[in-house]
Amino acid sequence: AVAQVQISPSFGVYIPHGVPLLEERGPGGSEGLRKQAVGAPVFTTRAGFTLSTLLGLEATLSYSPGLIAVHSATGRVDDISAGLVLASARTLFRLTPESTTKFSIHAATGVGVVTRIGNAWSDTPANPAFALVLGAGAKAPLTNKGTGPAFRLDLEDYLSWAQFELEDGTPTKARPYHDLVWSIGLS
Repeated sequence: AVAQVQISPSFGVYIPHGVPLLEERGPGGSEGLRKQAVGAPVFTTRAGFTLSTLLGLEATLSYSPGLIAVHSATGRVDDISAGLVLASARTLFRLTPESTTKFSIHAATGVGVVTRIGNAWSDTPANPAFALVLGAGAKAPLTNKGTGPAFRLDLEDYLSWAQFELEDGTPTKARPYHDLVWSIGLS
């Protein structure tokens, strides 16, 4: 088989999972500042390199223009604009050989970077966080001829440690966080 390079776009949904990204108690243990990510669209570009029928390398760059629900100590909730940039390098393991005429499934593992940007983080900045990236997906050709574009569906989990700096300069306690991305696209 001939090694091939492929660039492909995809569109999907960012799904925040788990505890709030930032949760700080007020004086005496009262309700304090809390920031919770809200689901949003995500746009991804993939660059893949096929090594064999069962193995490939892939790099991704994703952007999600989302919102953060900010709960203040007074109980007020505001949705403030934020962005999420995800980048990864991973190895793609095809669990069924990639074929131009049939459905195939794959798993992926690699490393990534999660960067949170935008107005929601202006008072509690965060450095980019390194992430373990796990994924699974499927691919199917769009035509019976077996040539041309294929439909691709992926679920990716960026597991990182979220940590922020409060207005007084003290860092928050780092906590594990899952940034999930469901995407569909062409390849």
